Amino acid sequence: KPSDDEGTLEVLTFERVSLDRSIDIPNPPPSSDLPPAPSAPVRLPALTTVKDIPNECAAARVGRNWQTPNVKAFSHDYGLFPSGNCVKAWLADCCERLEVLIS
Repeated sequence: KPSDDEGTLEVLTFERVSLDRSIDIPNPPPSSDLPPAPSAPVRLPALTTVKDIPNECAAARVGRNWQTPNVKAFSHDYGLFPSGNCVKAWLADCCERLEVLIS
């Protein structure tokens, strides 16, 4: 069994989902504000790959204390590349190990 320090999440993949026309999404949509950041760091040491992250999800890491020191591959392929702050938040603690950056 892995310890809390090792973690198990290795790949984080984002995938667009097409909704059936019968799904009624209110306009404007309900709030999707994130809950407050936890006071303790979120450690994801096993995470090595972040795939196809869309802009609306890339910003979720800004201002949060997530530790992902072993990310080696990061890809983004939906529209424009996220803002500089979003990219910095995802790549700040893994720059030395990063092998693949795809946009």
